[in-house]
Amino acid sequence: MNLSYNIFQLLILVGAVNGFIWSALIFLKKQKKDTNTWLGFFVFVFALGSIKIILQEKIPGFNRLIPVPLLYQFAFGPLLYLYVKNSLITAQGFSRHQLWHFLPSLLFDVLPALLLFSFPLSVQRDPFEKLSFLLDILAFIFFSRYWYLSLTLIRHYQKQLNGVNGSEAVRWTNKIIVASSLVVLSWLVYILWVIILKGRLLFGMMPYYPIYLILCFCIYGIGIAGYYRPEIGLLELPPAVKRKLMPTDELEQKKAAMMNEMMRLNYYRDENITLQSLAGLLCVPVNELSYIINTGLQMNFNDFINQLRVDDFKARLADPANSKYTMLGLAYDAGFSSKASFYRAFRKITGQTPSEYSKALQRPQKEN
Repeated sequence: MNLSYNIFQLLILVGAVNGFIWSALIFLKKQKKDTNTWLGFFVFVFALGSIKIILQEKIPGFNRLIPVPLLYQFAFGPLLYLYVKNSLITAQGFSRHQLWHFLPSLLFDVLPALLLFSFPLSVQRDPFEKLSFLLDILAFIFFSRYWYLSLTLIRHYQKQLNGVNGSEAVRWTNKIIVASSLVVLSWLVYILWVIILKGRLLFGMMPYYPIYLILCFCIYGIGIAGYYRPEIGLLELPPAVKRKLMPTDELEQKKAAMMNEMMRLNYYRDENITLQSLAGLLCVPVNELSYIINTGLQMNFNDFINQLRVDDFKARLADPANSKYTMLGLAYDAGFSSKASFYRAFRKITGQTPSEYSKALQRPQKEN
C-alpha cells in the first residue's frame, strides 16, 4: 500500500475527515432532530465517498474487498430533497414512506457492491469501468431530478408567501439550491471530461480531482452552515394564506384545551420537546397542533415553548422560596437546555436580559 499522497488526495482526505466530524456534530444537535438527520446523512455519505476515492487509488482491487459500498451517489439527491422539505415544513417529520426515495441507492449502490464481493468474477477492467461510468451518469441525472424537485418546492412556498421573502427558512434553502447548483455543474463537467477527453489526465490531474474539491466545498459548507441554524424548519406563512383547518370557535376551544394541558402537565419543561412529540402527548394530529399554535396563538412552535418557559422562569424568580437558586438553575428547571438559548429567548420575549429583569423585580421590594 502506497502511503504517499499528492496535493489533491490530501485535500480530499482532509475534507472527508471534516465531513465525518461535522456530520457527527449535526447528528448530536438537539434542535430539529428530524431535519438534522437528513442534513447529517447528506454530509456523512459524501464524506464516505471521498474516503473511497483515496482507498481505491491506494489499495488495488479495493472495490471488491468489502460487501458494503462507501459511495452512495444515488442517495445524495433524496437526502438533499428531504432536508429541504423538512427545513420548510414545521410539521414534516420522518415517515416510512420516505424510504422509497432510497430504492435506487439500494439497487445501484448497494447491490452491485454486494454482488462484486459475493461473486468475484474475473471481470475485465475496461467493461467494468464503462459500467461504473454509466452508473455515474445515471446518478447525475437522478441527483439533478431531486435538485429540481427541491427548487420547485422552495418556489412553491415562496409563492404561498405572496412574494414576501422574509422567511429565514426560505432564504436559507435558497442558499442550499445555489450550492447544489454548483454540485450539478461540477458533476456535469466531470462527465463531459471523461466523454470528451476519454478520462485522460489534464495537468497531471485525474478527472474527478477538481470536481471532488468543489463538491467538498459546497456540501461541507451546507453542513457547517446548517449546524448553526436552530431556526430551520419554521416556515411561517401569513395567516391569510394558511389553509383553514377548523372554524374559529372550534379553534378557540382547542387552543384553550391545549393551554390547560400545557399548564397542568408542564410539557414545555422537557428540553427535548418537539412538535411531533407534543402532538403525541396531547393526542392531537401534528398538522392540527401546528395550526392551533401558528394560527390560534400567532407564533411558531419554538416561540410558543419558549414563551411558556420564560413565564415559568419569571414565576420561579418572583417566589422568595427560590432565592437560594441561581437564575440559570431556575431556567434549567423551566426547560431551557443551555445558558445561550435561555438568554436569547428571554431577551426576544421580554426585551430585557434576565439580569435586567431581576434587578427591576427587586427594586420595588427594596422601595417598600
